[in-house]
Amino acid sequence: MEKKAETYDISFKKKALDLYHQKKNYSAVSRELNIHRKNIQRWVKQFNVDGIVALERNAEEKVGLVKSLHLLLKILKRK
Repeated sequence: MEKKAETYDISFKKKALDLYHQKKNYSAVSRELNIHRKNIQRWVKQFNVDGIVALERNAEEKVGLVKSLHLLLKILKRK
């Protein structure tokens, strides 16, 4: 069984960042949002380096990549 990667929209990531800046605790935020703390750590690091643009760019890139992979799988199944 394949494990599907979860994708989060920019508004969810902003909410996680806001909660982190209030609580200063990755584990507390991860429990509240029911996501792995590593996601929050990564988003905070990206935000600190490149600002909100980094989170938006990453979300768009992942959506494009997922669409490309689905198209490729369809093509390969036809052969």
